[in-house]
Formats: sequence, C-alpha cells, structure tokens
Amino acid sequence: MRRRRNSAEYPRPDTPEITSDDVVQDLTKAEQFLALAAKVLDQMSPY
Repeated sequence: MRRRRNSAEYPRPDTPEITSDDVVQDLTKAEQFLALAAKVLDQMSPY
C-alpha cells in the first residue's frame, strides 16, 4: 500500500493514472487489513 500511495502522490510521467477499478480491487484488501488490526489492537501494548 505504501508503494502504491507513494506512486499516486508522486507519479512518474509515464505512470498510468489510478482508476476507480483499481480502488474497487484494493478496497477488499483494505477492509481485511482494518479487520485484522481491530482484532489485535487490544492485545498490543502502547510501546
């Protein structure tokens, strides 16, 4: 995700634009990531 965000914020001139289809494809992955984070958040210490 970090690489994708970086390439979106600082695109090279020859990089194709991000489309709505790209976002829809990655939405499920992002939702799964958030669900996993919610499960382990209470098990993690602040430091």
